[in-house]
Amino acid sequence: MPGVRDVSADAFITAYAAHLKRSGKLEVPTWVDVVKTGHYKELAPYDPDWYYVRAAAVARHIYLRKSVGIGALAKLHGGRNRRGNRPSHHADASQSVQRKVCQSLEKIGVLELNEDGGRRISQDGQRDLDRIATAVVEAARERRRTRTRTRTRQRTTSDRVNTGLVVLYFIRPSVRPIHSFLLLAHFPTLPLITLLLLFMIAA
Repeated sequence: MPGVRDVSADAFITAYAAHLKRSGKLEVPTWVDVVKTGHYKELAPYDPDWYYVRAAAVARHIYLRKSVGIGALAKLHGGRNRRGNRPSHHADASQSVQRKVCQSLEKIGVLELNEDGGRRISQDGQRDLDRIATAVVEAARERRRTRTRTRTRQRTTSDRVNTGLVVLYFIRPSVRPIHSFLLLAHFPTLPLITLLLLFMIAA
């Protein structure tokens, strides 16, 4: 069965964030629309669902690394502190936000406290994340199958059109210039040797 490691981070985080929002179980603080995620930020996040995205990213990070502390999460989600004409330095994100996200995930059973003080993924959380990863993989496979069927239908239709043009080219000599133009218009789907043979025979 596909796991979290088999799915790209962007696809998994997007899917899991949508799942958390749809379930309605994740407790979202009232200050999410006004708080900055770091002291180096100028404004609060523009995305109204950023808390779900952050929770999904934290859950995935802890899933892959087994045990993570708040300080490591703050460093992970930090960014560049622009200091005017001086060189920019890395700045950690708000530890308060990371702690609140972990507490929200603990309440729904995704995370649990580790013996060393960090957080680790719970059995229920691991099962949920694997289930979401499997759904993402299946959705990607279905999209590929749909694209393949669409290309096959388009190729079949184009081949039928080209076959009809070739037949008309020989049974209606009076309009050969028009059909020659149409054959050239469909050149990407006709082999070059076929066009050369047609013009040689007509000549």
